[in-house]
Amino acid sequence: MGSSTVVFFKTIINIALLLIVMVLIYSVFSLATNVSIAQGVNNSNYLVISLGSKSSNQASDNQKAQDFYLASSWLGVSMIVIWGILFVFLKK
Repeated sequence: MGSSTVVFFKTIINIALLLIVMVLIYSVFSLATNVSIAQGVNNSNYLVISLGSKSSNQASDNQKAQDFYLASSWLGVSMIVIWGILFVFLKK
């Protein structure tokens, strides 16, 4: 194999690994915060856990849910920045 083929496949592998790591980080954060918010509900099931932070965030007095929402937003922004930096270095 030529060196360009090796570099191409290494790049694809690195992008795939970065995507997997980012998905895992965001998924664990999302699940942990949704479970944490849903702890206050008496009848916890999958739907309550899934919608826990979204329904609790509507109440302006729930500071914990608003903090989690803000943290998840900044986590998303940081992932976009990481992807941008990665693609800047890939073009060089």
